Amino acid sequence: MFWLPGGPGLSVRGAFAANDRGKLRTWLELRAVADLVVLEQRGDSVRGEMLTDTREAWPQDRPASVEASAESMRARARAAVHANPDKDLSGYDIAEFVADVDDLRRALGYEKISLFVGSFGSQWGLAVIRLHPQIVARAVLSGVEPPDNGYDMPFYLLRTEPAAKQAIFNF
Repeated sequence: MFWLPGGPGLSVRGAFAANDRGKLRTWLELRAVADLVVLEQRGDSVRGEMLTDTREAWPQDRPASVEASAESMRARARAAVHANPDKDLSGYDIAEFVADVDDLRRALGYEKISLFVGSFGSQWGLAVIRLHPQIVARAVLSGVEPPDNGYDMPFYLLRTEPAAKQAIFNF
């Protein structure tokens, strides 16, 4: 079972170091039914060089929007490239993350794998399923975030008027 963590920013190793008993118990239970392989995201591991960035707080004087969120992410990406001129950041995309999964699967000798994913890991897992459907036996997706800049429950919807909110949630 390949676990693809969320984030970006969730360090699996950090849970072991912090002795997070809830997470550790879950992982040990998973190990009872399958080998557990945890693959952290490129540039997001305390075992090697870790890329970091900062972001400004969301403005409180206006509702958030998908467009503003997407622009904020693009601005953060541009800032990361600018702040790391000596780094080749071209491999920090979902296709390369998927290649990491397949490379590790082959290196470990697994013909097929099960995926256990959540949050950003769901985008990663869906990309593995789409690009390499023949290697995925099954998948558990939690906290799915659509890869089209969609959201499970955009918090800006919760700021709408009650009548509009009623129309949104009656489907």
